[in-house]
Amino acid sequence: MEEIINKNDSRYNDIEAWIQMYVCVCNAVTEREIRQAVELGARSLCDLKHGLGIASNCGKCVSCAHEVLSEEMGKQIPPYHGQLAFGPA
Repeated sequence: MEEIINKNDSRYNDIEAWIQMYVCVCNAVTEREIRQAVELGARSLCDLKHGLGIASNCGKCVSCAHEVLSEEMGKQIPPYHGQLAFGPA
């Protein structure tokens, strides 16, 4: 039977370190990269678009990117009601 890893197990942190969730598949941007961008000063979806390429192709990543951005900033930021122009950043 396959072993289930308990979050209290010290090995859990090692596994968590290499697991990445892709937020923007078009530009291979991970949740971790968005969090790092916020640490470096990104404060809006436009900042993420210009810095990482978020929403510069199909735009399906906007809601998830917004959620990660909001979570990392520690508060709810207003939803983006404008239009991010798709295409090259």
